[in-house]
Amino acid sequence: MPLTFTKTNVKPGEPVTAQAWNAIVDGLFDVQTILATGSGTVHVAVTGDQKDIDAARVVATDAGGVRYEAVQQVAPGDPFVFPKLSAGAYTISVSAPSCTTGTGTVTIANDGTATPDPVPIALAFAGKRMPNVLGAKWSDAAATLATINPRVLDASGKGIPLTGFDPDYKDVPVLMQWPDPDEIVPAGKDPYVIIATIVKPAVLIPTPNFIGMTVAEAQAAAAQAGLVIKLV
Repeated sequence: MPLTFTKTNVKPGEPVTAQAWNAIVDGLFDVQTILATGSGTVHVAVTGDQKDIDAARVVATDAGGVRYEAVQQVAPGDPFVFPKLSAGAYTISVSAPSCTTGTGTVTIANDGTATPDPVPIALAFAGKRMPNVLGAKWSDAAATLATINPRVLDASGKGIPLTGFDPDYKDVPVLMQWPDPDEIVPAGKDPYVIIATIVKPAVLIPTPNFIGMTVAEAQAAAAQAGLVIKLV
């Protein structure tokens, strides 16, 4: 039974009564019991892509629904840590943007022992992450972007397909992309890329001199130059 501690100072050289000494011993025992019970340290080993682990939140929930948040990793590969949890059973959840929530369980005994330790939990990415195609030739970028299926425009605003595009676009570079490289594509939004515009020079054909020719002769001369004369 915990004792009520009354602070009493004595002068140097004064004897300590048996009752006072027993009170000191009982008080230290109570403190030891409190520290030993409910002082469990839980480590959570999270596996997955480090980019997702860096953004992860690790939470322990006890039987009463009370939630506790773990201390973040100190360095990649380190566990997340709950420095002090009371004895009992807990559900551990690990969540991060665009990832499925990983779960595990841990039980802390009265002596502070955690089982298991560490708690292994996998974090799986379930979204889309934008690859880095800035400056890449469109033929190479299009293959890389196939799984993302972005909206593609050239700099003039013309829509360009990922496959079956005009061969003249093969070597044009990617000028802009959204989201930025390695960023998560927000749910419900289409990523896009902007590529360079092809500028095709107009083909000029010199017009033959038709003066003095009959219509048939002019049509024949025009055909040789790749032109067509029609009578309307």
